[in-house]
Amino acid sequence: MRNIRGWLAAAAAAGVLTQLLVGALPERQGVVAASVPLVLLSTYAVAGHLRQARGARGRMRAGWIVAAAASALWAAANLMYLLDAAGAVARPEPNPAEVTSLTAVALTPVALLLCTPGRGSPAVRVRRAIDGIVVFAAFFLVAWQLVLRDVLTVVEPRVYPLVLGFPGFELACGAAAVVLLSRSLSRGPNALSFLAVSMLVFTVVNLGYIANLVYGEPAYAGGVGAGYTFASALIALASRSVVPPPDTIESEHGSSRWGLLPYVPVAAAFGTAAVLLARGEVPGPTEVWLLLGTAGLVVLRQLLSARTNQGLLWDLTEQRAMLAHLAYHDALTGLANRTLLARRAADDIAATPPGAATAVILLDLDGFKQVNDGLGHAAGDELLVAAAQRLTAATGDAGTVARLGGDEFVVLLPRVTGGRAAEEVARRILTHLAAPVTVAGASLRIRASAGVALGHGPGADLDALLRDADLALYEAKADGRGRVARHRRRSQAVALEPGDGRRSQAVAPEADGRRSQAVALEADGRRSQAVAPEADGRRSQAVALEAAGRRSQAVALEADGRRSQAVAPEADGRRSQAVALEADGRRSQAVALEADDGRRSQAVGADLDDLQAQGAGDGPGVLLGSEVHHRVAGRR
Repeated sequence: MRNIRGWLAAAAAAGVLTQLLVGALPERQGVVAASVPLVLLSTYAVAGHLRQARGARGRMRAGWIVAAAASALWAAANLMYLLDAAGAVARPEPNPAEVTSLTAVALTPVALLLCTPGRGSPAVRVRRAIDGIVVFAAFFLVAWQLVLRDVLTVVEPRVYPLVLGFPGFELACGAAAVVLLSRSLSRGPNALSFLAVSMLVFTVVNLGYIANLVYGEPAYAGGVGAGYTFASALIALASRSVVPPPDTIESEHGSSRWGLLPYVPVAAAFGTAAVLLARGEVPGPTEVWLLLGTAGLVVLRQLLSARTNQGLLWDLTEQRAMLAHLAYHDALTGLANRTLLARRAADDIAATPPGAATAVILLDLDGFKQVNDGLGHAAGDELLVAAAQRLTAATGDAGTVARLGGDEFVVLLPRVTGGRAAEEVARRILTHLAAPVTVAGASLRIRASAGVALGHGPGADLDALLRDADLALYEAKADGRGRVARHRRRSQAVALEPGDGRRSQAVAPEADGRRSQAVALEADGRRSQAVAPEADGRRSQAVALEAAGRRSQAVALEADGRRSQAVAPEADGRRSQAVALEADGRRSQAVALEADDGRRSQAVGADLDDLQAQGAGDGPGVLLGSEVHHRVAGRR
């Protein structure tokens, strides 16, 4: 950047010095003094543009070759002017120097357009074209008010096309330069931006040159010599500057401040009209129509911009919604991902009442690797999508279906009544999955295994449930796949060893603050004592079960001031005792089976998951005898 500023400062100083020499010397010597730096700078630019062309490809390569040709023609034209001013050659008509310089001027915007690939949608290109027309109209209005209107008053009508055509072409080049600058300057100073600025300077200077010729002034008077020198120095600087890659050139103005550059000439045109009106000059029909046309194009440009901005806002809204969906859903199946599963699980668990449970069903597709390897990954993805759709249909609104990754899925069921209910849902899901599905032209059946885990009340933890469900899934696969297994928290039983004066204990684990204890079982005429579960500070006791003559006796059990009786039915020579513990309307059963061999076994059965799901609350829980988890054996 420091080198660029130094170059620009040197170019400006050279232009000022040239203008001073032109003003101090006679006209012919002034032309020589102005032409020498132009020839040197243009020759330097030719070498630089050829070097840029060697490092470019395609359209940009062609652009730099055209730029080198334009610089070469400009150097040749100024050399002709120099020789003519020095009297070394005669001036033919038409002057070849003027033809050559006009050709160089015509090639410069072509080179700039080739070096700036047109990108963007058709709507973007339409807006650029409108920008160019608006800038051209503004330039022409300013040129008309300051130069062209007066020029037409002193020339013959037969030369009107030439007087208006050449400046019009210059103004069109300047308009293209402004539009391109609004794009290239956003990337910082570069070869394209310097080339565009030089073309814009040439546009302004050429108008001054035409005015000088019409009014009989020296060709390089009025700052024209300084302008040509500065513009040629910019071209030389462009030939040695960095060339931006084609894919980094802006296709939209975006938020760059240079995007407002096309409106600067428009403001200048209206400002010039306002100054003339303030001086008392009445604008003619040409000025009025130019002003109206420029204003209309600006309004049209703003309408197109508003429509584009509305579309961009809509696209941004859709993209945000898509990103939000992808943040919480699986990209392949559309199911909830682990993040969304954790959020919903936290909400469902927190809202679970004490008497209900939250179930997690972990599913794994059996034989998915064989499908992936045999039919390809595309077929595997198709199978996963089909499985996800069937999981969602089978679950319905009862829970959340999520994909953890690979062929592993999770179903979250809030507020289930017990483990059996969750197992029923798992079996229904496996049935839905088992229906035939066509994948990659092959009819397949989706087989899966499921592991079920339950968490009770609002204190359950999703990670713990997933670990338990994974253990159950492992058990289901070990049992032959295509099965449902439920994780059960089993009580720990310590072997009872009978003996004279020795005591054995079986202590069950604690669930929901309740502890089950079986203490001090004795045989051979000694006292056996069983302590029933304790809940909420209330204790049920079974006291003094004594064996005499193969007879068992159940003695009154009292809990919370209530008395229940045990009735001992007898069948097939075996006596069975049922001791019913009733507390707060709930019943607990203990069944003691006595055999003829004089040995008695006592079984207290309950499924802890069902106990916690159905018996939470005040008082002792209900002990369902469907499955026996605690066994206590003692000698009669």
